[in-house]
Amino acid sequence: FFFNDTATTEIYTRGIVGSVRCVQETDPILCSFGAVGLLKLCDMAINGANWIWKYLIPRGYDLISRYGKCYAVVTGAYGAIGKGYCLALANQGFNLVLVGRTMKSLEELELSLIHI
Repeated sequence: FFFNDTATTEIYTRGIVGSVRCVQETDPILCSFGAVGLLKLCDMAINGANWIWKYLIPRGYDLISRYGKCYAVVTGAYGAIGKGYCLALANQGFNLVLVGRTMKSLEELELSLIHI
């Protein structure tokens, strides 16, 4: 199948000119409907993002309201993960029972938690 380059260029040029003419002669009411549709599309995208943020992204629990003010036992308290748990639980207001290998490291952690 063979295309004539001149005919293809002419049709392509006519298509571009026709599109420009169509945009220039568009009714303002039709443009306003398009703008309203675009605003509605943006609103739907924002609502979808809010739904994802609210229901699909995990959040932390408010443990005090769930269990009341009570004691939490943290084993391996001076390790990195245990220390992180201690800080998080102390920030929420729990009384802590710390379990670790050496008394000196637990006393250091206790002094840092008292200042929270």
